[in-house]
Amino acid sequence: MTDSIARPTISLEVARHTLGFLGDPNYGLDGGFFFNQLMRLIDAGDAVNREKLRNEFPQEVHALLSARRLGVEFLRAIVKADLDGRERGLDFAAVDVPGFEGTVDALGELGVKVATS
Repeated sequence: MTDSIARPTISLEVARHTLGFLGDPNYGLDGGFFFNQLMRLIDAGDAVNREKLRNEFPQEVHALLSARRLGVEFLRAIVKADLDGRERGLDFAAVDVPGFEGTVDALGELGVKVATS
């Protein structure tokens, strides 16, 4: 994979299911049969087949490969940020901007003014 390939935003659901696949008992959730089989295919695939899977399942491939390269703390950080936000009463899924869901509203609730176009 080259650096020029866009990296998708990993959703909370994919992060938790990937952590579940990797055996994290605290932040992981079982993604079910299909998800777990998909993770096994991604894990076992060569570069060509991983790219084919990436075309259809970009988040899942990015999540698993990132966890393998960077460690599971990468995915745990996604889950922890969402859980911390919920404890503070913030909803990071309130805005429909891909990759930045709820950021403007969440920052506003914290008293941070954000310039919007």
